Amino acid sequence: MPYLLRGLLEHHKCHRPLKKLTKYELITKCKDPENGRQKLYHLTEKGLDLIPSILQLVKWSGQHDPNTVLSEKIMHYLDDRFDEAVEIVRADYLNNCHVGLSELMSIAPNDRLVDVKQS
Repeated sequence: MPYLLRGLLEHHKCHRPLKKLTKYELITKCKDPENGRQKLYHLTEKGLDLIPSILQLVKWSGQHDPNTVLSEKIMHYLDDRFDEAVEIVRADYLNNCHVGLSELMSIAPNDRLVDVKQS
């Protein structure tokens, strides 16, 4: 998921949607410590709480889109082990975060996010 979000956020017309997502506390923004000209956007706990809803939309799409790219194996996994799929996506997102584990634990829970860069 971080890679998908990264690609979406690199688009030049994302400024307004990013402001709205920040306003609704779904993401936070900070300076990239490695490149001060770039900004990092992170999902908050509130944003991470959307993972089940997003996966339900993915599942719905897989059931109704004749051109779906979802394999039968993934569809069965979403049907039979949905809660586990949610935890896998959440853990993967947090594991791919630019923030180290010790730093992550020192951040307030509502500010914890994943790294998505915008130039």
